Amino acid sequence: MTSHLFNAALPLLLALLHGLLLWALWSLRRSFVPHAEHLRCRRRDQQREALWLRRLDLLEQSLEREREQFAPLAAEVRALREATAQLHSQLQAQEERFGCLERLLERLERHLERQEDRWQRLPGAALPALLRCPSAREVQ
Repeated sequence: MTSHLFNAALPLLLALLHGLLLWALWSLRRSFVPHAEHLRCRRRDQQREALWLRRLDLLEQSLEREREQFAPLAAEVRALREATAQLHSQLQAQEERFGCLERLLERLERHLERQEDRWQRLPGAALPALLRCPSAREVQ
């Protein structure tokens, strides 16, 4: 009896097993990409990569042309910077010299003002007033 039951259940068990196997294969088919679709995606990616590489090459060539055009200008700008720095240092030196001259003139003015004050106190002070030069403050 058990063999009869086994013989009767065997086709049902095999059908169930085949069903499970077909379901597993169908599920795996959705998990994996077919070879043709893989090749199509790979070709599309290679075309995109080639396009980007071509654009990158064009950009690099354009930048190189720009560098070649601006290279002489860069040398001129560098020379101008050096000349400007030199002029700046010369202007600072001139400013120091003018500062020294200004202090010297101030000292001379104070000295002359003291002399004029002394001459004004002396009798007959009209002569120095005639010789008097305008001070730097009056000229400005």
